Amino acid sequence: MIPATRFDERQIGQAAFWALHHLMPPAAALVYAAMLARLPLEAFLDRANYLIYAEYSDLIIARFLSLGPLAALANEPLWLFVNIALAQVFPAQTGLRILIFVPAFVVAFVLLRQDPRHGIWIALLLVMPQVMKNHVIHLRQGLGLSVFLLGFFTLSPWPRRALMLMAGLVHSSFLFLALILALASGLRATPLSARFRVVLMVVLFAAAATFVDTVAQAFGARQALQYADARAELSGLGFLFWLVIAGLFLSAERGFLEAQMPALAIVVFYLSTYFILPYAARIFESGLVLVFLAGLNLPGARRHVFIVAALCYGALMVATPAASPWFGWALGG
Repeated sequence: MIPATRFDERQIGQAAFWALHHLMPPAAALVYAAMLARLPLEAFLDRANYLIYAEYSDLIIARFLSLGPLAALANEPLWLFVNIALAQVFPAQTGLRILIFVPAFVVAFVLLRQDPRHGIWIALLLVMPQVMKNHVIHLRQGLGLSVFLLGFFTLSPWPRRALMLMAGLVHSSFLFLALILALASGLRATPLSARFRVVLMVVLFAAAATFVDTVAQAFGARQALQYADARAELSGLGFLFWLVIAGLFLSAERGFLEAQMPALAIVVFYLSTYFILPYAARIFESGLVLVFLAGLNLPGARRHVFIVAALCYGALMVATPAASPWFGWALGG
């Protein structure tokens, strides 16, 4: 017979774990989303453009449709349709706050409920500039990320694929991300070793990056025109940092590599296209949360090394624009 005190302690422990796993994620996500949605609407970069989307998406989609159905599909139509739907019910500013609140809540909730043991680290991830910017200045990417994560963590295959592809119709970077994950999944079905698959992915990603702009321009994607003459200012520090992280992943045992190959494929894509594709960083940022979750699952001392490296990386991103309000995102900052 179990003594009452021991029974009570065990019951209390189980209740605390249940609360941590079931109540903390939605509560924390609600606070996170509400804080971001309450920020001044026109104080940040690109907010004026998003207010234009909130009011005139019907005219924008009509212009793309006039260029043909492929042009409409290549220019993030689901983002436009969401704005059109919101405009039927809410004024532009209210619709914009909804487009901040809902994706921020979904992203925070989906990530925080993955594993209570990682709650503190995931909370820190959510306030890193590379993640929080999705709900402050890159709202389209934030909505795409929320849809993508809902799909990625859905077990049923068809809803999973549908949601991940829908995310690409909100923000085009998720189409690239879906292709990266599809390639990683396809190569997994081959008899090739995990490390040889990584080498093959380096070759395939670098080769694809050389002509992706040509294909995008042929479809009339505005992103291709936007980046056509772009010359990214590359310091090389990001490349070196993620090269170290890739080495840390590759040094782990086979079980980790097989389980976390999607995240490793995202890092490999970034490294392979860093000097070739002007918007490689934007695509990588869309998959950053998956890389971070994979790093938290590294075995043994590698996990501690990853956490320290990620904290230093995040601190550097915060400190670089430290003299400017809101990491340099505020107008006039």
